[in-house]
Amino acid sequence: MQQRGWTRLVGVADRRENVLVYVPTDSAEPSRVCLAVLHNRELVVVSARLNPEALAELVADHAVKKLRPKLAARRT
Repeated sequence: MQQRGWTRLVGVADRRENVLVYVPTDSAEPSRVCLAVLHNRELVVVSARLNPEALAELVADHAVKKLRPKLAARRT
C-alpha cells in the first residue's frame, strides 16, 4: 500500500481478526480511507470518502456514552 501512496493509520491483529485502516500519504487531512477486515477466513475491503468533522463528532458521541459509566465506576 505504501508504494501506491497509502499510509497505515490503524492496525489491529488478533487470533482470528485483523483490521487495517489506510489513508492517502499525501493528504494532510484524510478524506479517503481504505479499510480491510479479515475475520476467520473472510476478507472485506472497503474504500470510502469521509467527512472528518462528522466522523469526529460520531466518535466523541460514542466515546462519551461508553466512557462515562466506566469513569463513574472508577470513582466509587
